[in-house]
Amino acid sequence: MNEKFLYGRSQIVGYKEFLFRVHRAVPSDVPQGSHLGPLLFNLFINDVSSLLNTKFLLFADDMKIYPVILVDSDKTYSQDQMECFSQLASSNSLSLNVEKCRVVTFHRLSSPLIGNYKLNDRMLNSESMVRDLGITLGSISKNIFVA
Repeated sequence: MNEKFLYGRSQIVGYKEFLFRVHRAVPSDVPQGSHLGPLLFNLFINDVSSLLNTKFLLFADDMKIYPVILVDSDKTYSQDQMECFSQLASSNSLSLNVEKCRVVTFHRLSSPLIGNYKLNDRMLNSESMVRDLGITLGSISKNIFVA
């Protein structure tokens, strides 16, 4: 693979007929929408299954970690797993977008064990429902629908 695809590139910003001539150096990056982007992400994400001991789902460049929380120690273990994933991403020069991360608790219990989780030393927002791939998900409810 050509190393210049990943390193030492610059970018320029354009909008309609306007072109801003200030070139910005990009230390390392995979261009958005590139053909190699998904392949390179899959190469990185292959390490995750050997590293994490919790269930997760992948779709394109999106990942959902869904541990089962039965006792308080499961919350601590889940936090440890997220820190482990964050360290793997960091060691591969990947940044996680904490603003897009959410904690959603799926349960059928009257008093579920709900934890507070951090990623990169920032508290993750807890939501009762989340919309993902056109589907609204939350705790078992009559109000969940597909849009």
